[in-house]
Amino acid sequence: MFLTDDGSDRDSAVLYRTGLSLGGLVGGSAIHGQILALYRRSEYDACDMINTTYMYGANNTNRSMDGASLEMTKNGYLISSAALCLFTLAGSLAVSFGTTERKDISRTSGGEGSAKSLLRTLKTVLTFRPNVCLLLAYCCNQAAVSIVHGAIALYVEYSLDREDQIENVILASMVSSALAMPVVAFVVSKIGKKTCYLCSQLVAIPLFIGYQFVPSGSLAVYAIVIGHGFSSGAHFFIPWALMSDIIEECYLQTKERLDTAFFAVLLSANSIGITVGLIMATIGLEIGGYELGSCFQPESVGSAMRTLLAIFTSALVFVGVLFIWKFPITEERQKEIMEAVKKRKLASASQHDASQRNGSLSDMNQEALIPQETSSSIPNGLQEEDKLVSSDTDLSVLSVCKESAV
Repeated sequence: MFLTDDGSDRDSAVLYRTGLSLGGLVGGSAIHGQILALYRRSEYDACDMINTTYMYGANNTNRSMDGASLEMTKNGYLISSAALCLFTLAGSLAVSFGTTERKDISRTSGGEGSAKSLLRTLKTVLTFRPNVCLLLAYCCNQAAVSIVHGAIALYVEYSLDREDQIENVILASMVSSALAMPVVAFVVSKIGKKTCYLCSQLVAIPLFIGYQFVPSGSLAVYAIVIGHGFSSGAHFFIPWALMSDIIEECYLQTKERLDTAFFAVLLSANSIGITVGLIMATIGLEIGGYELGSCFQPESVGSAMRTLLAIFTSALVFVGVLFIWKFPITEERQKEIMEAVKKRKLASASQHDASQRNGSLSDMNQEALIPQETSSSIPNGLQEEDKLVSSDTDLSVLSVCKESAV
């Protein structure tokens, strides 16, 4: 979380992390979707068999998938899960053995670690106004994104009747989010984090509403998911970049570094948003009359998916926009924070250098006070009898020379 005390370096690190994270989502979606598509197109597609039987007037009372098709689908999920588990294991090993924890955060950042209890720390974090606005905005927007991720496949299948395009639509959304990262970073450098985040979510509202009006069988859904992917790219990147400003603002007010607590709370908001989105998608399916395991669904399922993706997501994003608008750290305040951070960094460096100089002077004084052995000043190779002045030398001749000179 804490790589450097330079704000621009932090934002760059967040950009790379988000880009690689979305790249992983693209790879995972591609692997999972293509494996399932392979098994869906197999000769054991029970829904196609039922459709054929229905066309020829045979008994069609069994509208559920047969055992062979379920077994093939199960194998597809198992193979996909095994492949993704290998990638997860590789990532975990890379983090465990390829990274080290910084131990000098307090000194390099000029701050002091928090000695508060857990409850007092959480109270400080959860009552800090900029963080509250960001958490609420992020949670609402994440819930909207999760609804799309959880319902887009059913929307394409039952609202648009394009089951053959499910994997491609999901992949297009993920790829557009990953490709949006450089564009979002460029826009942030021009207009600032808050303004960019606000504009990206405002653009997302008409895109969400567009799900309601896509005709059945139309491929216009690709335009919507690609545009929504670019909007999601800003959502995946900017809140984490704003968190650095919130942490510095909190330190300027409280003189405590609470990096871990702030990031932990943001991760919790992410999990809450995902949970809320998936719950809403499940409720929408229940209201629409979705029948689990059935090859034929009522038309109300398609209507429910349109309403869910268009109305509920738009409402959530609109609420999130209101909280973003109330976010108190503007571009001007960010510049003030950066100046304060630079001054703090210089003061910390000067204090560290002064302590080093004081330590060096103390060592020199100690060496000066320690008496040195006489024999240590004798050059190598001289014997005791080779000393220029020995302890037996008569020095009275020096006083005679002095009297003669006078």
